[in-house]
Amino acid sequence: MEIENIFSHEISITLFSKYWGEYDKLQKISSNIFNLSGNEKKQISWDVPDTGSNPIGQIGFNIASKEKKDGEVVINYVNFEGEPKQIFKRPDHVENYQRGKEKKEGYYGEIWRNAWVQSLDKWEKRGKNFRICQNNGRGILFTGTDLWRNYSIVSNVMLQSSDSGGIVSRVQGVNKYYAFEICKENKLRIGKMNNDYQILKEEEFEVEFFKEYNLKMTVIKNKIIGHINDKVIIEVEDDDSPFLKGGAGLVVDNGTLVTEQIILS
Repeated sequence: MEIENIFSHEISITLFSKYWGEYDKLQKISSNIFNLSGNEKKQISWDVPDTGSNPIGQIGFNIASKEKKDGEVVINYVNFEGEPKQIFKRPDHVENYQRGKEKKEGYYGEIWRNAWVQSLDKWEKRGKNFRICQNNGRGILFTGTDLWRNYSIVSNVMLQSSDSGGIVSRVQGVNKYYAFEICKENKLRIGKMNNDYQILKEEEFEVEFFKEYNLKMTVIKNKIIGHINDKVIIEVEDDDSPFLKGGAGLVVDNGTLVTEQIILS
């Protein structure tokens, strides 16, 4: 953010973010104070703290002065950059749905789910935080923006009678992403969805249903690296119009996939 103080005296600036927290109320977190002397122009930045998996609803800034005088403050630009270091899961204040137990009235507990793009048949509210189902074809659940470029996504996933499933990165739409998947044909696969699905590389790997696998996919420039239990198992470079930015999430093909959380770093 670049800001210019047109006042003749010192002012102070704080940046803030508001996230949807407990009771579906906006909770505010603020940066440290930035001081600008009279007629000073300055670039200021702030690493937004972890919000505990609660989605951000607002951003802004506060301007204060010890002196009561007329003047102007010019905001030349505000931008966002960098990849998140974040654990995505059900926020602690949202109770897990239990059959027969009365839930809080109204919409409560849905806002965190609506921070995700859902292109699938069902995202269950009971059980693990992420239990996604697709009856026919590929279903995807993702979040993020094209500001995300080089990062890793990690999740402990379990297939339940699925053809395949796993994690996705560099997502630019429901039909444009990279996938790192385990497959019922005892394959480990890196694939590229660009309207049509293309297998970039496969390795033999014994797969069991209802068994948890720690999957990690790292994307660096045009390279995609797949790990299981922190061991590199498969990697490939995409030299055909590679995707270089985009969000992250989960994918499942003809079945159900479950996981407790998704970690980005």
